[in-house]
Amino acid sequence: MLSHKSSSNTLILCEEKAPPASLEARFSYAFCPQVTARLTSFPVVKISPDSTGKEIFKIIRETVPGIEKVIVVLWPETVLSKEGAQLLINLTQKETLVGPVFNQSQNTSQHAALPWPYFDIPTFCEAANFLATEKGASCFETSSLDPACFACHLEDIKALGKAPLKDLLYSRKKKLVAEGALVHVFREATSGERPELLKLIPKGTKRVLEIGCGEGGFGKLLKKKKPEISIEAVEPALYLAFKANPWYEKIYLSSFEEAQLPKNSYDLVMLGDVLEHFYDPWEALQKIKNILRPGGYLAGSVPNVSHWSVVRQLIEGNFEYLPHGLLSVGHIRFFTPKSLKGFLEETCFRIEFWKEETPPLSPAGIKFIEKIEKILQSQSFSLKVYRVLFCAQRVG
Repeated sequence: MLSHKSSSNTLILCEEKAPPASLEARFSYAFCPQVTARLTSFPVVKISPDSTGKEIFKIIRETVPGIEKVIVVLWPETVLSKEGAQLLINLTQKETLVGPVFNQSQNTSQHAALPWPYFDIPTFCEAANFLATEKGASCFETSSLDPACFACHLEDIKALGKAPLKDLLYSRKKKLVAEGALVHVFREATSGERPELLKLIPKGTKRVLEIGCGEGGFGKLLKKKKPEISIEAVEPALYLAFKANPWYEKIYLSSFEEAQLPKNSYDLVMLGDVLEHFYDPWEALQKIKNILRPGGYLAGSVPNVSHWSVVRQLIEGNFEYLPHGLLSVGHIRFFTPKSLKGFLEETCFRIEFWKEETPPLSPAGIKFIEKIEKILQSQSFSLKVYRVLFCAQRVG
């Protein structure tokens, strides 16, 4: 399926796969090709994973004549920048595959070296422009490429014959990494170990309940670092709970709202970027109070909706959801550091630990905050805060 026409001799070829059942994945599988087409202005053609090189060559020749070079996207949750895509194409020639650098990659050699993090599409574009300017056409040869995305010549696809696209990666063709070509991939946000949450566990904790364990990254880390602590979890997604199962004493396959949990039982309930996903966080915290033992703790992390990247979007009249991150499509409620603190105290939790994470600012972020503070005639620290880490004790 062709997304739009272009006079360019380049197109982007995306394998069309069925997404996992989660809202975030379904959104991401549609969102990423659309944004890539918007940013690069290259036509995007979607193909079946079963398509052979011969079939793909025929489709391209019949639908988009004049194409010579192709950017192949095998991971559906991939977003290409304008500068990154152009660098890939500029370096591509026959018998040569060219891979980008990523925000996260299966190959350590393809990790992007960025001086600051980015948070939305505009800040991604800022980072991509910086990297392309800083690294230019610099590249190096490698023995393997991350299969998420790479560029090749159309003649190399034709030469595959009845073999699938992925076989190009295992060929003896020359492989290069373009150091200035930034590509973003959304990986499953439920697989991380979250070591920062481990530091929130109070001394004397023996029994923990994690709400929304995902693939069990935190449980795995806890078992490794603090094997004396017993951990259970609540996880509504069966495919995630199956992956997490080895690291937990018990997993309640249910939403937290519907889970039948024992009262006055847990020393700690962990909410790692979960509170914002509740339809009724007020009711959720009341239930958490009931399942905590007297004097028990609630700990976790919550993103800050007053971060400068979100405020800038709002001032410009935008509010673009993303598969994951500050404006994840799965977020139902939004908090600022001030409103979160008030919310916890109003629901009878006494804050024992509080940390506001302030990652490095991009040049655009620095300028934006300076303008806002000039207008306000005071410092606005919440604009710099990406996320809050907290631990609060049950009162009463």
